[in-house]
Amino acid sequence: MKKTQEIAALTIALIIIVTNFTFAFSNNSISKTIATSGILNSQNITFNKFLIGSGAETWNNLQDLNSRFLMNMTLGTSWIGSKDDLYGWWSNYFLPSTLWSQNCVPHLITYQYFKNSWNVDYSAANLSLHKQEWLNDLTFMANHLKAPDDGHHTVLISLETEFNCYENINYTYWNQLMIESRNTIKQVAPNVLVSYCIGGWEWRFNDVSMNGALASSMRSMDFISFQAIWGAYGEEKTKWLAGDDLRTNYGAVNWVTKFGIKPHIWDYMVDDIAANVEALSMYNPHILLAHFCINDNLWGLQSQVDVVNEITERVTSLKAKGLFGMSWMNYMDVPGAADGGFLFADGSSKPCVSSWVELVNQVSS
Repeated sequence: MKKTQEIAALTIALIIIVTNFTFAFSNNSISKTIATSGILNSQNITFNKFLIGSGAETWNNLQDLNSRFLMNMTLGTSWIGSKDDLYGWWSNYFLPSTLWSQNCVPHLITYQYFKNSWNVDYSAANLSLHKQEWLNDLTFMANHLKAPDDGHHTVLISLETEFNCYENINYTYWNQLMIESRNTIKQVAPNVLVSYCIGGWEWRFNDVSMNGALASSMRSMDFISFQAIWGAYGEEKTKWLAGDDLRTNYGAVNWVTKFGIKPHIWDYMVDDIAANVEALSMYNPHILLAHFCINDNLWGLQSQVDVVNEITERVTSLKAKGLFGMSWMNYMDVPGAADGGFLFADGSSKPCVSSWVELVNQVSS
């Protein structure tokens, strides 16, 4: 009799377990639990490796670059600057499958989209006025990018790079808009990982969350992006040409005071990158260096070699802090515009190429 009662109790318990499992599964609870506990998806695959690559338009020729230099770049970056870009060349020619077929991740950056599309600044009034159009455009973008969220069809988006220098930007409104922007994209395309991109100078003067105004959106993003563009421009170009080595007054910072004496101003660039990673990691565990370059026009070709070599030396510690990828802004110089590529404008190699290939293959292996 006792044995029969034990069997009956066990049977009832099993029925309850099966019933609860079925109910939970029908309510998507199980799938949500699985998604955060090891099943392959865009976040687990992406953040468990290191992505490295370049722009612009390398989604179209990344394979050729990898083959030519025997390297394994895994990230291809493209830029969208306006509605004209989005509904024009991008929607007609950008195919994420081109990169996915190479086991690479597409990365999209938007830049001053509101200004370029609607000729407005970033005040709360103007952001509100064009908010729905912006969200509609993000929905269009997401529909172009949606694919299975299996970790093999991931896309990264870094919205509105350098937003912290946009005219009249209202950070309180921006905070909520970025949360809504991410949610809009994710609702259509869960395979897309979304961030917005801070200009990498902010840590030097302020808390990167703008004293908490952006804290909730920074934590809500799948990852957070920043940029690092180094070279002598404007007033600093004048100073450099006059003989100032800029180590005590580059970007309104005395780098010697902050990081000690080093031979050249560019020797502090990786300190700047590390400081960004440290500051941003307080708000999000996943950090992308969305675009970087070292303009060698005035500083000379050796500056690029030195910076890439130091990244190679310090990349392990940067990864430990949350950096999961980086993209060289332009792989090739643009005549009259930028001299920051690892190739000259004619496609020939710069001295830094061998160091870059070594770094790429080290982190992507």
